[in-house]
Amino acid sequence: MISVAITSSGEIVLKPHKVLLDVLKAKELYLLAEENLKESGKIIVDLDEIKTITPDGYHELQKLSGRALEKRCIVRFTNAKTNLDELIETLNLTDES
Repeated sequence: MISVAITSSGEIVLKPHKVLLDVLKAKELYLLAEENLKESGKIIVDLDEIKTITPDGYHELQKLSGRALEKRCIVRFTNAKTNLDELIETLNLTDES
């Protein structure tokens, strides 16, 4: 499940409720973000509950960042670290074999 909320400043917050962020969950997150990029120029992806991101899941998050740049929108990934690459370093990156 992914929660969608709007902050008082108009930012849209997407929060996946799952410990593992695999490619299917990441694609669902991407589609939700894509829908909401039209509504708002700012999206926060709250990854506090995520403990493991698969390589394909990580790739989808990178695609989301690129898509936001194309649309001149801002997507922030939050956790203990706000930079996606730093965040990945703090989490387990599993191999999907």
